[in-house]
Amino acid sequence: MLTVDMGASFFLDAIAVSTSGRRRYIDGYIMRGSDGSRDSSGRLKWHRISPREREDNSVDRYEHLFDSYDGVELRFLEMTVVSVDPRRRGGYNTGADIGEYQIFSQGYPAEVVLTSDLIELPAIRNFGRITYDSEVPPGTNLEIRTRSGDLLGKTIRYFDKSGTEITFDAWDGLLGSYKGPIDTSFVPASGWSPWSRTYQQSGDRVTSPGLRKFMQIQVKMETTDRNIAAAINSIDIELVNPVASNIVAELWPPEATVPGRTETFEVFVQSQFIESPVSSRSVGFDEILLVMPPSQDLQLLEVGIQDQAVGAERIFSPSGDPTLFANEDGSQLKLLNSNSDSLWVRLPESLNALVDAPRIYNRLTSEGEQVPVTADGLPLTDAAYGLLEVEEQGDVRYFRRIADAQGEIELSEVSEAAYQDLEADQQGPIRYFRILLGDGAQFPFDAAGDSLDATAYRRLSSSSRGTVVAEGALMRLRFAAPVFVNGTTLEMAVRNTGGGANMAAPWQSVEAGDATALIGSNALSINLPLDAKAVDEFLIAPNPFTPNGDGINDETEIFFSVFKLTAPRQARVRIYTLAGRPIWENAQMLQSGRVSMLWDGTDLNGRKVPPGLYICQVNLDTDRESRSATRTRLLSVAY
Repeated sequence: MLTVDMGASFFLDAIAVSTSGRRRYIDGYIMRGSDGSRDSSGRLKWHRISPREREDNSVDRYEHLFDSYDGVELRFLEMTVVSVDPRRRGGYNTGADIGEYQIFSQGYPAEVVLTSDLIELPAIRNFGRITYDSEVPPGTNLEIRTRSGDLLGKTIRYFDKSGTEITFDAWDGLLGSYKGPIDTSFVPASGWSPWSRTYQQSGDRVTSPGLRKFMQIQVKMETTDRNIAAAINSIDIELVNPVASNIVAELWPPEATVPGRTETFEVFVQSQFIESPVSSRSVGFDEILLVMPPSQDLQLLEVGIQDQAVGAERIFSPSGDPTLFANEDGSQLKLLNSNSDSLWVRLPESLNALVDAPRIYNRLTSEGEQVPVTADGLPLTDAAYGLLEVEEQGDVRYFRRIADAQGEIELSEVSEAAYQDLEADQQGPIRYFRILLGDGAQFPFDAAGDSLDATAYRRLSSSSRGTVVAEGALMRLRFAAPVFVNGTTLEMAVRNTGGGANMAAPWQSVEAGDATALIGSNALSINLPLDAKAVDEFLIAPNPFTPNGDGINDETEIFFSVFKLTAPRQARVRIYTLAGRPIWENAQMLQSGRVSMLWDGTDLNGRKVPPGLYICQVNLDTDRESRSATRTRLLSVAY
């Protein structure tokens, strides 16, 4: 069996297969194709494309086979060589060798995805807007996404003199005259953001996290007509000064109790602000945007901001004016906009670094240096060290506890053997180090793995000094919303408008992370219960209804909620007689959310149906067979 990914989707016109070797014909084959669509389990959806007669070539014994197709859209091919002779079945007996496949396609590809090289960004910059010049004729589609990150991995490939890729050991064992080139490339490593949602129009805010060293841009172009295609002429990414060095948020609870029912959630936001270098000092933020697609009826209930002066939370609650939330000290927070799936809030003053907050001092590192944390910034333990690639495993360093004259504990590095001979109360920490591969970053540790303080930071050379950051006030937003999709993700951004003076100020994205020890979700997504139905909350009202033209209860409304959909799907409402004969239907492409449809008591021919009981059925087109995707109720018509 041979499976081929052609790298893009094409309109297939023909496939030619030719043999080679001593046995000059193919026993037979089955060829399947896929346009790249996947089922709900993530597997490719295949369909047979080769004619039935290709399964047995033992009579005709063709050496070259040519099959024509009517422009079927295809990205993946699967070729299975078969034989009708049971003695010849099996990969080593079924032959001859296939020497060549030829795939013929005219016109533009049906779908192509282009990914940029790694784009290195200037230090400490945030993303503003993405603008692009494109051509999207009718029948075509263009999607643009971005992602960003700090760490790169290094991929090294070795080749022999003929250009064949080989292992390092094989390459190292060759004579110099037989060695081919070495190809080194860099790829995104851990910590990169996922690809963003598709940008809807030029001028949209870049939603990938800013303050990263690298980014990538991905463009997908599709067409339903091979003779026309979308085109991208240019893409520009705006880079602006950040309002904070890092902003993380987490949400609680991470699961809705009942799908589609309005429930209360809280999201905590914690920021870090740059104090040094002065040229990159953070300006803070005074507006926050919260978006939760595809929610409905999103409502802000309360906002709390940590007050450093009193050591408590300043709480802003709804006032008589629906656009204002007030604190007991008289300060006010303004709700600038409240849509069904978003909230836009202006704070009474800009949030910035707290005066008494501890400062975090960072050291710049480069490839080959060692740090005592994982790629995710977590302390490197014995277990985590063992999971590193061999080339990433750095030093293991042992420390002895020594008390000075004042009783203060100091650490002194010792050998492993000396450490094992120490008394238990003298054995200090064991530190595991990770070697940085591909690229460096900045970390709040010195070369020995000790946390940097102001004194140690000043001892660093100017080229090794990273940023100095401090935390701002913890903020809490309490809101209510129904959840229709499993994994619904809250999107947040902040900006500084100077109290509304600069409404063109760019937004800075907020990332999911550990914002507070009060909760432990570390996420901004909301899950639905495992037993949640795809279609639920099915209601018909009025029921019975009387479509007699008197203006009272002449129509009935069919209500239901759709859950779990991440892409539009068709929902079909049908009315049947008790004998099962369909008399009316309405089909729509729907996203997750609440839905309603009207029926006026007429059949498909526009005639009034006779009084009696009828069956109303809602069916949602899903990838898998599921009773939860079909709901049925009785409906009564009376005159």
